[in-house]
Amino acid sequence: MRPPSPMAVAVLAAALLLGLSVYQRTVAGKRLVVSTTTSLYETGLLQALGEEYERVSGTRIDFIPLGTGQALEFAKRGDADGTVVHAPSLEGKFLRENHGVGRRIFAYNFFAIVGPPADPAGTKGENVLSALQKIAEAGRAGKVKWVSRADDSGTHAKELKLWQLAGIQPAGEWYIETGSGMSSTLRVASEMGAYTLTDLGTYLNLREKNRLKLEIMVGEDRNLLNVYSVIAAKKSGRLGQMLDFIRFLTSERVQGLISEFRGGLFHPAVSTLQENSTLTEWIRETGFIPFENGLWECPPPYQA
Repeated sequence: MRPPSPMAVAVLAAALLLGLSVYQRTVAGKRLVVSTTTSLYETGLLQALGEEYERVSGTRIDFIPLGTGQALEFAKRGDADGTVVHAPSLEGKFLRENHGVGRRIFAYNFFAIVGPPADPAGTKGENVLSALQKIAEAGRAGKVKWVSRADDSGTHAKELKLWQLAGIQPAGEWYIETGSGMSSTLRVASEMGAYTLTDLGTYLNLREKNRLKLEIMVGEDRNLLNVYSVIAAKKSGRLGQMLDFIRFLTSERVQGLISEFRGGLFHPAVSTLQENSTLTEWIRETGFIPFENGLWECPPPYQA
């Protein structure tokens, strides 16, 4: 009998957590269930913000960490009251299918390409698309490997988009798919001396624990912007509470807490979106959703 895949284990664990959460909500005070990405959850940001929200509102947040695709599926079914994710194309589909309302962008940072210190593909100093082209060329020559999450996560969606922009269809022995989360994928890349795409938070978290032999090769690049959004689930029986949590995340005080978390690991997005700057344009181009003839943080039919 074949052992279960990492993704199957993750979904089962999330289902068990969800069952426990539902049980707890029936015997205790006010609670919300929010599905989210494993990469964001592992940084500890959401737990810190959830504790602060419970302190000021009396409502506890139970976060369920999954890949973005599964996180949205939980919210779609009404198994979560809302979701915090980082894949605008999937979020747009979620809204257009009438599963969510009240989307707001509340934070951002950058993805990064990491790889072995020797950098055998010669990616340092390159922009992200040139770096991917060099990695693919070296991979086909048998000199390097690339490790992909391949798990329907926001990070995986970003990776596929980057390969497309670079004009490359990744395939072959050099292209390894783990089907697992960010931490596991980083460990595999470290053990193999390979390159991979990572969110900055998970990479730094593991790096601080001396568990990785990987360095950042390409960092703050326009195409590596990583935008985090929160959306309320239409099927939630606690829609009003979830919308209140969204207002909490986008409040001036909590935006300040985000900027202070772990020395600026994340950047608050609300004030940046009110500016007229290059970064504002990057966020709009990357994180806004097409609707009719424009781009919207949350298209009008789905605003709360």
